[in-house]
Amino acid sequence: MDISEEYKEQHGFTPEKIADTMMAFYEKIDALSTRIESQLAEHGMKLTCHAGCCACCRDELTVTRAEAAVIRKLFPTIGKEKPHAPGACVFLDDRGLCRIYAARPYVCRTHGLPLHLSIPRDEAIELGMVNPEDVPEDAEIEFRSICELNHEHIDVEALPNGMVLSSEIAETQLGLMELCTFGEEKRIPMRSFFLSDT
Repeated sequence: MDISEEYKEQHGFTPEKIADTMMAFYEKIDALSTRIESQLAEHGMKLTCHAGCCACCRDELTVTRAEAAVIRKLFPTIGKEKPHAPGACVFLDDRGLCRIYAARPYVCRTHGLPLHLSIPRDEAIELGMVNPEDVPEDAEIEFRSICELNHEHIDVEALPNGMVLSSEIAETQLGLMELCTFGEEKRIPMRSFFLSDT
């Protein structure tokens, strides 16, 4: 991808500016998430997500370098603190609260919401979602998903499109920000914040 330095500078796609660019992106994601939650509430559906619910806060999570820049900017000394024990997100405190909530990555901001997802055919076959004979080789499999804690009282398949977040668009934007800023997409294990400078 060949992008001029002038374009990168103007749009905040430099290592020095990417944290601010990401925070503006997060503001849009948060506004969209709030709108979806409000629409669900108007129809008598409430997400079970709340402070201290850390069922989705897994240890193996990774972030893009752009997301890491936000964490480092807002929480510059976090790596000097004691990480959460293996098995749960490294950034959880002893009460199950996120220590970097203001800088939490995209996946954490949207988990729990009704999502529209798309994955390659081979991945869908591996997950047992489709029969190989029923799907063309180059197909993308589209489906809806929601946190299992919300699944019992929200029928994600019955929701109108406006009440479902299309993750593909946002994830494409994340990937483009990473490519424009760093020249390649690379993910960083969140636990590495406490192991060394990444």
